[in-house]
Amino acid sequence: MRKLAWINSLICFLFICISCDEQTNVIQLELVKALPVEYREPVEPSGLVNYEGEFFTVSDDHDNQIFRLVFHEEKITLETHLGFVAPDYDKDQKMDFEGIDCDSGGNFYLASEELSSVLFVSNDGSQLQWKSPSLRPYGEEKGLFALQNANLEGITLIRENLVVLVAEREPRGLIELDLKENAPIVHAYNLDEPLIPMPKNRPPDFSGLYSENDKIYVLQRALHCVSQLVKEGETFKEAKFWSFENTENDPEYIYSDTRYGLAEGLFMDDRYVYIILDNDGNYRNAYPSDMRPLFFIFERPH
Repeated sequence: MRKLAWINSLICFLFICISCDEQTNVIQLELVKALPVEYREPVEPSGLVNYEGEFFTVSDDHDNQIFRLVFHEEKITLETHLGFVAPDYDKDQKMDFEGIDCDSGGNFYLASEELSSVLFVSNDGSQLQWKSPSLRPYGEEKGLFALQNANLEGITLIRENLVVLVAEREPRGLIELDLKENAPIVHAYNLDEPLIPMPKNRPPDFSGLYSENDKIYVLQRALHCVSQLVKEGETFKEAKFWSFENTENDPEYIYSDTRYGLAEGLFMDDRYVYIILDNDGNYRNAYPSDMRPLFFIFERPH
């Protein structure tokens, strides 16, 4: 009888796990390749975009560069694609770029965490313009931007002139920026209630963004996952989850500091999910002398 009761308990436990997985649509991403990212000095990639077959990123340590990713067999090197000086640049104030996207003409849109604004950089770097006022007051109305260094992160263009950004954490949120009018229209959303329970001592967060066909995908760094955000009435809901926790915590790839997740850049195409990490200068446990960020390529679920 005890054995039968144990079996029944196990069946109930497995049923609960399966039901939870079905409810949240958790899928484990399968790793295709992991490549270290090199630059001549420490770099902290934040954001990821692909235009006409080439990947680009920014670094929150470099206020005047857009980097191009150059792929080699066993690594990626960063090269300066564009150098620029932002309008009204103050050398005593960091821009702290935390996200990048581009439009159909290859013009770049950068999210500045420090200024809470969006910088437009034309594809040849000849035109630069702040496309929005400070978004801080709009976020603060919804309780966002309550902590220092927890402000704007990812950025994506849903379509021409409609920009979406995320507020990082405590609380996390989303900001819609409509650039069609003479005065930009801004809507902010507080989305701090996670659908999946968070790991201990980790607040819910958002980092990188990607969109296609009006669908929004977001990196949840602390959960090691990609999820879809679906607009429902006056808010957004999390839909499905693609997890890369097994990869990021694999002994081959795990970094020395695991208090938070590290993923900060997201891009997808028909075949793959691409994620770039900001390791904040920490080393991988398996390679104490290797302090390079990692770039993951996963099979895209269908």
